[in-house]
Amino acid sequence: MFQDQAADSVDVGISEAVNLLCERGLINLLEDYFFEEVQCDLRQRVAPRFWQYFGESVHTQADNSTCNAEQLFQAIDYLHKVAQEYQPCVQVVEKLPREINRYKQIIKML
Repeated sequence: MFQDQAADSVDVGISEAVNLLCERGLINLLEDYFFEEVQCDLRQRVAPRFWQYFGESVHTQADNSTCNAEQLFQAIDYLHKVAQEYQPCVQVVEKLPREINRYKQIIKML
């Protein structure tokens, strides 16, 4: 129940923010800013860490396939954790088109 109330208050907050952004014509700037921030984070933090999993030395040729499979698993696990970090922000950005359409419908009714 508490989560439902929190979700409703977030939706209200998003609606108010989207209304303000639409009124000022700044919604595209918000989307551009978000995606630029994600791209910078991917380049500066995520990609180097991802490739570090494959940069570790392999001790023997016989263990090569095992090490590569383990490194791949670790790298994929890392990407999964990063995706979970981004999930709340992505959910907000996904709501933007819906909120914009709702805003436009309200304006048409007035």
